[in-house]
Amino acid sequence: MGSIDSYEPTMLAIVAAVGLPRINATKYKADAAAQLARTIGRRNRSIRVTSSIASTFALGAPPEKLSRYVTAKAALLGLTRALAAEWGGRGVRVNAIAPGFVLTDLTRKLWSDPTMQAWGQANTPQRRLGVPDDMVGAAIFLASQAAAFMTGQTLYV
Repeated sequence: MGSIDSYEPTMLAIVAAVGLPRINATKYKADAAAQLARTIGRRNRSIRVTSSIASTFALGAPPEKLSRYVTAKAALLGLTRALAAEWGGRGVRVNAIAPGFVLTDLTRKLWSDPTMQAWGQANTPQRRLGVPDDMVGAAIFLASQAAAFMTGQTLYV
């Protein structure tokens, strides 16, 4: 397989999109390529990967067949650690954010089901669903000098 540096952009999109049938691979490819291009050559070089709390914890959620989603999100954490090791010597930090149960446009249908909403709230310490703004602090921290020596890590939010 070799270093990820040798991967074509299409391969990066496949690595990122495995098991995520609703992800637009072309958008993922463009986003990944743009982020990498912006990162290489900068002083404070930081890449943030978005995974999920499902990457580490068996959820036992009502929609049972989550194995593809969980597998893909866990693979992103492995990719985060591998890229941190590969690119650390070039001054590039790679970390991940793994959100918990977050209400987004993509998850609105899931969380609008009263059974799912009750389950999500009951399984969250604050007894509420997160919103995208809840991830901002973690993203800013990972991109900042405060995290200058942090790489290959996952922040669960």
